[in-house]
Amino acid sequence: MFKNKKLTAYSLLFFIILLITYLLFPAKQMNSQTTPIIEKGDIQKPPEIKVESLPEKHENIQTSALPISANSLGSDYIVDCSEQSENPEQGEDNTSQQFSDYLLTLSQSAKSEDKLAQLIQSSKEENKNSLTAYSDLFNQDPSNKLLYSRILKLCISQFDGSVCNEGLYGQAFQIDEDNAMLWHSIAALKLKQEDISGAISALNEANKKNVYDNYYTASVSFIEENLHLNSALNFQQRFVIATGIGAAKFSSLSPIMDFCEKNDFTQTEITDVCYQTAKQLEHQSNTEITELIALTLQESYHEYYQNNKEIENISKKVETLMSLVKSDNYQKTLMLLPFDQQLAKSWLELSLNSSEKNIVKHLIQDAIFYSRDPNYNPCPSISPAPQ
Repeated sequence: MFKNKKLTAYSLLFFIILLITYLLFPAKQMNSQTTPIIEKGDIQKPPEIKVESLPEKHENIQTSALPISANSLGSDYIVDCSEQSENPEQGEDNTSQQFSDYLLTLSQSAKSEDKLAQLIQSSKEENKNSLTAYSDLFNQDPSNKLLYSRILKLCISQFDGSVCNEGLYGQAFQIDEDNAMLWHSIAALKLKQEDISGAISALNEANKKNVYDNYYTASVSFIEENLHLNSALNFQQRFVIATGIGAAKFSSLSPIMDFCEKNDFTQTEITDVCYQTAKQLEHQSNTEITELIALTLQESYHEYYQNNKEIENISKKVETLMSLVKSDNYQKTLMLLPFDQQLAKSWLELSLNSSEKNIVKHLIQDAIFYSRDPNYNPCPSISPAPQ
């Protein structure tokens, strides 16, 4: 697929994951001693980008050692945290010990939210037999979306008919009735059980929904808040841990991609449901990753039927998406998130209610706005000037 650009669904997904991982988790960013984070304060939305002055109380406005002035900055200048120098006076990183203390606190808690946080952060080895634990917790909190979605995905790898059954699947209508992701998970589960008819039915149900939400942002927000309540970790540490945990989860789209890419176009029902899934996913998606997957599956269909105009349109859409992801301002803004609590909280709040493309544009504008002040200094190893 994407023969001209040598891009497949997997290479696209892999590229994006690598990019986001690199940007969100640069080397040495976990050192709590070098990051000027203020834990309290409401999120202040900056005024429109045309306004020339910053809010007076942005949390990362400091006296800067950088030899720049407001007049020397370009109209789209963003502070670049990759331009960091080594800081020989960095203190010892206590993240590991504080995180261990946090996990111990969770293990001793009777609260359902703490039990869920502990399950989400369990190691792969501990997760091998976690379906029962998730199911027991879900019985106590049967409206919890995070619990339900994880049970569906665990049913794919740890199938247990006493938990993974039609009664469980039917609860998707009540848990999050307009979310296609839940039905994609059910379709993936059916494919694992070689129930092709059941998988097609689940995909058809998914195609009736208006959104595709994999709860990534909800997971990050939940873990960050739980870390805040139960640990001494600062915001930067909590944010890096939460985004890392959220990114490490299995996607139910992978088996659906396999199923559709192996389609030989001899079975009309499979061909139709795969194409409709790809078309709907493009519009349901609130992230670039899922939109790229949708476009990849669409191109496979159009290549088979030699719809060259549609292939050209898809290539243009992919180029537009990739140009945003690869843009310098996008990368710089992502790198600011772990170090600027205000910007990161804005991302979390906006992500719960808007598409990634709209959020990125908003955050880039905010980052440009804040960066206009030469005293904006969130990066951990760019030390403030001596007082």
